[in-house]
Amino acid sequence: MKFCEECGAQLLDEAVFCEECGATIGKAENVQPKEINTIQQSTVTPKNKSIFKINLIWGIVTGVIVLFSVVVFIIMFKNSRNINNELYSENFTMQGEMEKLESRITALKDENNELKRSNNKLKNTNDALNKQLDECNREIEFIDACVVFVENDGTNFYHKYACSKFIGNEFWAYNSNAAVGNGYKPCPYCYGN
Repeated sequence: MKFCEECGAQLLDEAVFCEECGATIGKAENVQPKEINTIQQSTVTPKNKSIFKINLIWGIVTGVIVLFSVVVFIIMFKNSRNINNELYSENFTMQGEMEKLESRITALKDENNELKRSNNKLKNTNDALNKQLDECNREIEFIDACVVFVENDGTNFYHKYACSKFIGNEFWAYNSNAAVGNGYKPCPYCYGN
């Protein structure tokens, strides 16, 4: 029986290489392994070698996954920086637009306040003119109720100021009692008699 001088593994008599460690086998026959090789023989078995291969495969797979994750992270980080730059640019633009809108709103508020002041002035003017109109209407009502007009047309009628037959070229103004006392009669058109 032969043993590998390097790892202490048991070899076939015709073996040229060690199946466990790959070492070249010399011509020595029945060489007993060293004490260290005995320890190695007990720890390096085909089962341990298979576990080592599985652990190596898992290590490689894990390394590939980690490398892939790092690459994906770098790509995502670069894309997120681009997106952040675009968002920053868009935000900056929107802030400019917002400032313009705020300025426009302020201008419109000022214009609205000015229009309110103008409206108040016009309302006050309108109120004053309505008051004058009311006074004029009271005067007209007084004149219509108390004053009659006699034209120099030979008809001997007295008229209200709004009568369609009253021309107003040449006339006298009386109160209605004085007109009747002077022999004038009410106009059939404006008094409806």
